[in-house]
Amino acid sequence: MDMNLFRSTMTEIVLPTTIGCIPSQLGKAKCGKLKASQWYVLFVYVIPLIITDIFVSDIDKIDPKSNLALIMENIACLVQCTHIVNSRSVKIVHTQRFEDSYRRYNQTSKKIFENLTINPNHHYALHIPEQIKLWGPLGEVAEWTGERLIGKMHSIQTNHRMGELEGTMMKRFCQIQRLEAQDGFSDLTDSNKKVNEQSEPRGRAVIMDNDLYEQLLAYMQVTIPEVRHHQSLPHPIDACILQPDVLFQSTHLCNHTIRVSVASPNNCICFKVQQNIEYGFIHDIIRVTLPGHQSFNLLRIERIENRFCKGARQGSSVFRYWLYQMKTVIGQVFPGRYDFIPTSAVQSIVAYRRLPNNTYGLNSGGVMMVPVNHLSVLQINSSNNLAEGH
Repeated sequence: MDMNLFRSTMTEIVLPTTIGCIPSQLGKAKCGKLKASQWYVLFVYVIPLIITDIFVSDIDKIDPKSNLALIMENIACLVQCTHIVNSRSVKIVHTQRFEDSYRRYNQTSKKIFENLTINPNHHYALHIPEQIKLWGPLGEVAEWTGERLIGKMHSIQTNHRMGELEGTMMKRFCQIQRLEAQDGFSDLTDSNKKVNEQSEPRGRAVIMDNDLYEQLLAYMQVTIPEVRHHQSLPHPIDACILQPDVLFQSTHLCNHTIRVSVASPNNCICFKVQQNIEYGFIHDIIRVTLPGHQSFNLLRIERIENRFCKGARQGSSVFRYWLYQMKTVIGQVFPGRYDFIPTSAVQSIVAYRRLPNNTYGLNSGGVMMVPVNHLSVLQINSSNNLAEGH
């Protein structure tokens, strides 16, 4: 694989702030070793957005027996296994999917690599489906936090006075737990949350132009029919009037956990409207105030149409299934197609890469995306219903 091509394409990838990043000089000696979290980001978010450019020359004609197809299948199966292992919610069907993908990963590895050595980790992975059945999501029983704590303890300077440090740390842990048990500590954290909530509505007040005002009014009248145009005079008493001045914000916290923004890297989202999973770029974050209603936020998004969804005619079924295994979506942006959605519709932020023109049959506006949601499989729409199978 051409690592120079891989590194140059890495610069086109936009990773949300919540998942961290990996070194730009990946693969060079000066880069050093990757941490476990960086390996995860590499396999889950970076490789799926690059690898098809390298190993797939024609998305419509793929020879399953070719060496390039075997490499793609090998990587896709490994990425799917990684998603299942790191998922925060699993079903029994996911254990079978892991078994199938890991079996196929081993089979293709034997064909790709000569004199392949079986390591203990390869054998250990065979027990993962059984562990998921017994314990559920493996992240809840993982030892990463304990190993990280051990690493932190190793870095502490002890001055060769062993035996005293452990007692000091245990006392401090007990002090913290007693503090957390007191009501004053919870009141302090609650007050911090209230301060954060109060500081949320910051932004700049702007008078909307006529086109934006008409779009917002049309959307509001669907959800709140009594909303009136500010120029529809005379207004009755206590009329619900949409004023032309609104608050434009640069960032917003959706569903108490997902921080989105107008600018990259948190500007691409996966959202759910009428039971359909869709994608889009955030163009504006608008805070609206109506008489007799609480203030609320809306996102004005530029929709991204999924061009390789289930049942699509573009690309071969093999190519579309590889995308599904890697939880990757290839979409197309059509400039000027804006819609409003409530902030509660946001499901997750998305790692993405804008594609050059005429890539994968898309003349312009192509985007590759991987949602950041810690689900076992890609959420897809089937007959207007959310499905988890393929």
